[in-house]
Amino acid sequence: MFNADVLNNNYSLNGSDFKVWTPLESFSGIFDGKGYTISGLYSTRAYTVDAGFVVVLEKDGIIRNLNIEDSYVEGSYTVGGLVGQCEGKIENSSFEGFIISKTGTAEAGGIAGYSTKTASVINCYSVGCIQIKDGIMAGIVGMDINTPIENCYFSGALSSNSNTAKAYGIAQNGVGCKNCYFDTTKSGKISGDGLVSKECFGKTTSQFNSGELVQYLGEAYGQTVGKDATPVIGGPEVFYGYKDCLSTEKNYGNEVRYEKPTDNHLSIDMNGFCEYCDGTQEGILN
Repeated sequence: MFNADVLNNNYSLNGSDFKVWTPLESFSGIFDGKGYTISGLYSTRAYTVDAGFVVVLEKDGIIRNLNIEDSYVEGSYTVGGLVGQCEGKIENSSFEGFIISKTGTAEAGGIAGYSTKTASVINCYSVGCIQIKDGIMAGIVGMDINTPIENCYFSGALSSNSNTAKAYGIAQNGVGCKNCYFDTTKSGKISGDGLVSKECFGKTTSQFNSGELVQYLGEAYGQTVGKDATPVIGGPEVFYGYKDCLSTEKNYGNEVRYEKPTDNHLSIDMNGFCEYCDGTQEGILN
């Protein structure tokens, strides 16, 4: 933990008396977070062009298995939760917090502000708030140049006081997007990347909460249903179906689900009858 309680529940700052995080200006190695979380980064570069955990991720650079939460990133132009300018690879990583560009025309994104065709963003997500004065903002990558962006999601708000600012759920260009999702309930006005042809799909907050998205995002994700508000990297498996013989509808959960309620009677007595629904145990040929 770098700072404690940087943000409150609506992702606004809890004050200003925090240790300031100085980002890595350029990185070309492999940063493997091994699934750990860095909490409480406070990065203020309001009058510096680029900002992020790493300012420039070089073509040979890789960031993987890294989670950043309860963090604030401020810049003036290219701003990202993990990377300002991305030319390398970001994998299995996440950012939760507040990203802001207070001056100029921004390129802001929940994972990266700007990315090139040599970059890739795979199995990543961003949760929180992105705010700009003007320019472009998106849930994963603000300005992308044909970047592969796969199995990613954004759950949060995109805001600006400018009528000319553009907001995208996943990425401004989105040509390289595959199997990506954004929260239509929270995001506000989206300028246009909810196009099925770009494989960027809008889902509601309740769909994010329920565990449904885990079914789409792939094996990198899981979710503790009822606890995790959104899917997480490496979370527990989620099942869909009837929980038991008293179920009236299918739902998502971390316990095994069944195609029919009677596939899982709660308690069978010695005569083969369920003590809860009076149904009979199905015979098994032996």
